[in-house]
Amino acid sequence: MQELTDVLDRERRLLEMVLFKLVEARHLLVADEARFLPWASAELERAVERVREATLLRAVVAQRVAVAHGLPAESTLMILLAQADEPFAAILAEQQEALHRLIGEIRDEVARAGSLAERQLRGIDAVLAAVSELQEARAE
Repeated sequence: MQELTDVLDRERRLLEMVLFKLVEARHLLVADEARFLPWASAELERAVERVREATLLRAVVAQRVAVAHGLPAESTLMILLAQADEPFAAILAEQQEALHRLIGEIRDEVARAGSLAERQLRGIDAVLAAVSELQEARAE
């Protein structure tokens, strides 16, 4: 169980890093620093990839823990939590709650950044339309 709690703790920290990278990208959008967005995007992609790796590792470790406790290999984290002795039951419950909370925060941040990016794109479209009108007026 200790190995599983360690893996979940690592996954939690990695999700926090993803959230941080999303907030950072949104702040770049707000500050109108689009030139740094490719760097922020690359960092975000690396953070997401590390979360994917941690998620795979969690699945492997959870399967191993389940089998070691006489449970089906495909047992969910909820099943493992229900079967865990203290202090691991409390630790697993806290980690699961934290993971769910972080995923919700990440979803919210993605939505905020997406709507901000859409507004900025509309602003860029308006500028491009104005430039196009000026070019057409000069051509006449």
